[in-house]
Amino acid sequence: MANIIGNGEVPQKQQKIDISQSKPMVCNECGYDVFISGTKFRKLSKIAAASPQDIIIPFDVLLCGNCGQIKDDMLPDEIKALEYKDKLEAEKKSNG
Repeated sequence: MANIIGNGEVPQKQQKIDISQSKPMVCNECGYDVFISGTKFRKLSKIAAASPQDIIIPFDVLLCGNCGQIKDDMLPDEIKALEYKDKLEAEKKSNG
């Protein structure tokens, strides 16, 4: 995953960045280049968590400001794998 500049962390040393060497990030679906922040949630059962309550786990996502598609190439690999697994399980259920 790319290092995101300006995410609230104090940089260890100043990097000189030449923005002319950068390229825009765009939506994989529609090509729009403005994103809005969103939050997805996963729930871990109290049994799996060995806790008296279920645990809610939030994680940030970027949504295309035009079509709403999640910019999934910005997600951590672990989340991508879980999202893919959930999608396959949902397709199995809908196909009977």
